[in-house]
Amino acid sequence: MKDLKQGPLALLALHALAVPVHADPVIANYAVTTIATDEIERRPIRDIRKILESRELTTDNGLTFSVDVALEDSGTGDEIDESFMFLRGDFGSILIDSEDGSFSNVPRPAGFTAGGCARRDEGGEFRIGSAFRFDGVALKAGYLGFTGDSQRSALATEDGGGNLVNPAVGFDYSLKGLYTNARFNYCIDTGRLFPTRLGASFNYSDLGADDSFRDVMLPFGLGITGVGEMPGVFINAPTDILDGNFSIDRASFGGGLEIVHPFGVRIPPDLARSSRAIALLQDEVLRVNSVIVGLNFDLADQDERTWFMTDTPAFGANSMSDVRYETSFDIRTVGVYAGLQQERHYVNGNGVTTSGFLRATVGYAFHDVEAYDRVWANGLSGALNINQSNRFSDSDGMETVELAVGLNRSKGNLSGGFTLAANYGGFALIDYVRSDSTGDGTALDPEIGIDGDWSVWFGASMRLNF
Repeated sequence: MKDLKQGPLALLALHALAVPVHADPVIANYAVTTIATDEIERRPIRDIRKILESRELTTDNGLTFSVDVALEDSGTGDEIDESFMFLRGDFGSILIDSEDGSFSNVPRPAGFTAGGCARRDEGGEFRIGSAFRFDGVALKAGYLGFTGDSQRSALATEDGGGNLVNPAVGFDYSLKGLYTNARFNYCIDTGRLFPTRLGASFNYSDLGADDSFRDVMLPFGLGITGVGEMPGVFINAPTDILDGNFSIDRASFGGGLEIVHPFGVRIPPDLARSSRAIALLQDEVLRVNSVIVGLNFDLADQDERTWFMTDTPAFGANSMSDVRYETSFDIRTVGVYAGLQQERHYVNGNGVTTSGFLRATVGYAFHDVEAYDRVWANGLSGALNINQSNRFSDSDGMETVELAVGLNRSKGNLSGGFTLAANYGGFALIDYVRSDSTGDGTALDPEIGIDGDWSVWFGASMRLNF
């Protein structure tokens, strides 16, 4: 048990009730009785807690405050178990507390802001917002890459027994490049225990990949696959692929809306400051658990170029040929997701706040792909001349998962840090196959497969509060 002398904040709060006011204070007083058993002497213990609550007291000098004092009596002495006083005036808003730190079951003081919109400076003050206010902008930039390899195949050949082998060659690649994101945050305060943060984000990525090979001999001939209703062409003679090159460029932009609503906020009790003036982590001042709900969209333009230089000696001295495939994909993605997030905030002796978060979401993404494919080839002393094109589309959907962790350090209105995230299914990977014509000359359309893979994002972030 603590002595009453150990509750100066509560005495200050009670003393505040005596100041002149120009509005009648609303005071509630009630008691809760619990019976427990002493584990040593096996005798009942009576535990009485009296709570004195004051709401919206306004003094003559314009200060408005709330007081909540819990006085616990267990029969052996009195203890002020929990107390806080909330002040609001022209200078801003201040919460002074000496309670157990959990706000999960504590009535929200008038005007108190915490959770998704909480910002506590080194002086212990929380920024209070209106019902809807701009809450800052965050910028992120970094590296985005896929963990697995994809493949593009082209051309055809035979196996020596007259059976078609399609594809004859393939390229392996993994998309990677630059990813940037800007998020604008808004605070929506509905008067409930925890206000909600609404975020509007915009992103842009520029990804690419390439692969190549040299001197691949096809002893049983070379097939140049067609597209759409146009069949391919087969060269019935040993052919050497002198050079093969593949490149892919993918530029995308998109955005989304996200709601982060806290369901649990804990403000740990004040701890004695360490004698060290500088520390990375020192006193934990805030812990927030939130639920996440969001939607996003993305528009991507993916361009692919496949080029071959071949030589077929049976056609004479001028037997070289040039074969090119050019394919463009327009990709549209809409996704929804939900998840959980935990934040922890620490303040050190220099007033620097270190904040970390861990979040996990699951959802579903709808992908729609439209492709424009063109095949162009000439050579073999003029015997080869192909110029074909076709347009087609496909749609699919898949589950999505995202895991993210981040660490930021801030002082005042500016913060900086890093984020590491892994995402599955959020980016549509195109599994594209050009089918060769059948033996009777009937052409087959290329096939689009929409697959998902794990991608990893790592980058730096900066946040500016207002």
